[in-house]
Amino acid sequence: MLDKVGPRRFALTPVGAGLRTGVPGSLRPAVLLLLDESHWRPWGHLLHTVRTGETTFHHAHGAGLFDYLAGHPEVATVFNAAMTGNSPAHARLVAATYDFSRMSLVVDVGGGRGRLLATILERYPRLRGILFDQPHVIEGARQILSAEAWSAAASSSEGASSERSRRVPPAAQRRCFVTRAALWIS
Repeated sequence: MLDKVGPRRFALTPVGAGLRTGVPGSLRPAVLLLLDESHWRPWGHLLHTVRTGETTFHHAHGAGLFDYLAGHPEVATVFNAAMTGNSPAHARLVAATYDFSRMSLVVDVGGGRGRLLATILERYPRLRGILFDQPHVIEGARQILSAEAWSAAASSSEGASSERSRRVPPAAQRRCFVTRAALWIS
C-alpha cells in the first residue's frame, strides 16, 4: 500500500493508488462495500445456507439483497458505486472480446445503469438492446447511455421490485443475454 521513500515520508504504491477517490478504475467503492457490515455479516451464516438453502444475506438481514438496499439508501449508495466502479474497463473488455455481430438483440440482465449495454451498442450499432433491471436502477441509465443508445435500448422494468420475481423479457430471433459475470446465447 505504501513505500517508505525517506525519513518519515511515504508514497502510495500502485495498489494503494487504486484505492484513491476519483481515479478511473478505483477499487475504493468495492472495498468499502466488502467492508460494510451489511456484506461481511452474511458470511458468518454460510453453514446455515449449506444446511437449509436459504441465502446467507436473507438469513442475516431478513430480506434479499435488493429489498434490503431499497430500505437502506446509504448502503445502496455504496453498492451502486461499487457496481459502477470498474464497469467501463469491464464493458470494453467484453465488447472487444466477444463477437456480437451475429446477434440482433442483446439483453443486459441486472444491467444496472447500462454501462455494459451502452458499450456493446456503441461497438455494434445495428443491435437492439434491452436493459433489464429494477425501475429505480434503470432511471440512472439515462446518465450513461447516449441519446442514440437510450432510444435503441428498450428499457424493461417488467418483473416487479423483488429480486425473486424478476422474469427475463420475451425472446427475439438471435439474442444474447449478458450479465457482468456471464454470457449466454439462445
